[in-house]
Amino acid sequence: MNEQIMGRIKRKRQRPWPQMIVGALIGGACGYFGMMFVERMHGGKVRTEEILAGLVWMILCLYVAACLQVVVHEGGHLVCGILSGYKFSSFRVGKVILVKKRDGIRRGRYSLMGTGGQCLLAPPDLVNGSMPYILYNLGGSLFNLLSAGASLVICFAVDGHGYLQILFMAFVIVGVFFALMNAVPMQLGGVDNDGYNVLHLGKDKKAVRCLWLQLKINEQFTLGVRLKDMPQEWFEPAPEELWDNALCAATGVFAVSRNIDREDFPAALEIGERVLEHASGLIGIQRSMLEAEMIFCRLMLNGPGEEVRREYEKAGVQEFLKRSSSMLSVLRIQYAYELIQNQDGEAAQKWIELFERAGKNYPFDGDIASERELISYVDLL
Repeated sequence: MNEQIMGRIKRKRQRPWPQMIVGALIGGACGYFGMMFVERMHGGKVRTEEILAGLVWMILCLYVAACLQVVVHEGGHLVCGILSGYKFSSFRVGKVILVKKRDGIRRGRYSLMGTGGQCLLAPPDLVNGSMPYILYNLGGSLFNLLSAGASLVICFAVDGHGYLQILFMAFVIVGVFFALMNAVPMQLGGVDNDGYNVLHLGKDKKAVRCLWLQLKINEQFTLGVRLKDMPQEWFEPAPEELWDNALCAATGVFAVSRNIDREDFPAALEIGERVLEHASGLIGIQRSMLEAEMIFCRLMLNGPGEEVRREYEKAGVQEFLKRSSSMLSVLRIQYAYELIQNQDGEAAQKWIELFERAGKNYPFDGDIASERELISYVDLL
């Protein structure tokens, strides 16, 4: 249930031209520098097979650079956040996550649709409704730029070693790309990037408090505290007039998740439908997750029905369920749908087996306990 971290969607149709322009520049830069280094390595005379070898090496280097720049980016958030007074909570790259538990830092497996990594820290206390947020948010881009600068120096220091130069130039290009895509305020795939978040946090103190709440809830979540056991005041949705702001809209999502943990399905359904209708600031994964949870709540309250089937078969819901199949909440929803809507015990059992498999390396103990109780509730219906 901790999928609801930051972003924004459904304000205007997504315009992909910034990514397209930067992507074209990256492709051009890679081709230019790659061939230049290969030519210099071979004295200006390059055969076809040497060109092909250079292209293959270039693609491999870009892939390696992208993977490592994700680590650099999240590491930047970590270092700059700690320098700003935050404390370690969780650090994820790909599906591998490190979380701070009461007995120390533990490793687990967890993935979030549409993200390659994520660093979430426990925030300092609010002072007059504010806290430091600029360095924490922009630290990832800063570290991407620093690594790109260092790689550029090394690239020219190994002059004459074409393949090494291609490797370090790939680090330069990808590092600059990551920095621009995250620091220049824009939406990527319907999600506010770091620069966009900083821009909106600077405009509204209420958004700063909403960010503080999300990070504080996540801190307790990683420590194993269930949502229903956290302070009630943390889960009061922000006023509806603020729901065009992603950080404020997310407070409604947390309220839904807490009510589901409390097995108060009428309250969860009421808040969830209101958020889906009025919160233009929801990011894509939040909206899809809420739609899936609304299906679960209707099953709990009214049993099977055509409305539930129609909602379940929506393309957006199906994509979310397929791409988020490692989340325990998604496995619980699939189990309930097969058992109650389709009345197919055999198919439902397969989802329980997947649930047990995913739970072995799942990093959030409180979430495991919550989902098991919800599954037991489904079994009683």
